[in-house]
Amino acid sequence: MATVPQYEIGQVKSSAVSGGEQQIQTLPEAFGSSIAQANIARGKVISQLGDQAWQVAFRQRDKFDQAVLKDQDNQLQTFIREQMDDPGGYLSLTGKDALDQKAIIEKAIQERMKLLGKDIEPRILDQWKVVANQRINTAFGRISSHSSRETTTYYNTVSDSRIAGALHDSITNWESRDEREKYIKFGINEVNQKIERVLGISPDTQDEDEKAIFAKYQLEFTSPAHSGIIEKLLEADEYDKANTYYTIHKDEIKADSQLALK
Repeated sequence: MATVPQYEIGQVKSSAVSGGEQQIQTLPEAFGSSIAQANIARGKVISQLGDQAWQVAFRQRDKFDQAVLKDQDNQLQTFIREQMDDPGGYLSLTGKDALDQKAIIEKAIQERMKLLGKDIEPRILDQWKVVANQRINTAFGRISSHSSRETTTYYNTVSDSRIAGALHDSITNWESRDEREKYIKFGINEVNQKIERVLGISPDTQDEDEKAIFAKYQLEFTSPAHSGIIEKLLEADEYDKANTYYTIHKDEIKADSQLALK
């Protein structure tokens, strides 16, 4: 019987080879790390330069904005000075003229503020309003003070005119007892109102010094009024009436006028 040869088929086994690891060492530069770092550093520098450029730009804009605000304020201040302080300006007006022009000058200043703020950048508009309002408030304060003083001046002028009118009417109506007394009473009342308005003293005061003040200023009116009436009586040869009138009212006539009448 034939036999087939038997061969042992070799089996290949894999096994670690001692010392066979591959030792590979590379430098970072081989992969461009130095270039990357340089780019990063360059980027930081560029970023810093950019920040600095923005800061410079902002500072320049701030300076420009401040210049604009100051320029507008200068223009408003100049307008206010021209309208108020220059010859013929509001502060040169007196009496009723000052009262009549008060609202007009205030409106003119407000309109100029609006005109100057018309083209201002929105980012600084609020700042402009603060600056302008401060300037206007100061101007309006001066206008109010002047108006107040001139109101008193105007009132006193009107009051003096009324007192002078009462004096004239009391003498003109010397023949009518009722008429002359009416105008004398009217004049004294006007004098009392002026004293109360100017000096702040009530006609009902019980203070002796204050009463003396009223008596002094009332005498400035009653003395020429009574003297004028007596002179009219004397001119009409009404000597008895003149003497009687003098006797009744001599305490309301100044001493020098009493001597002249006697």
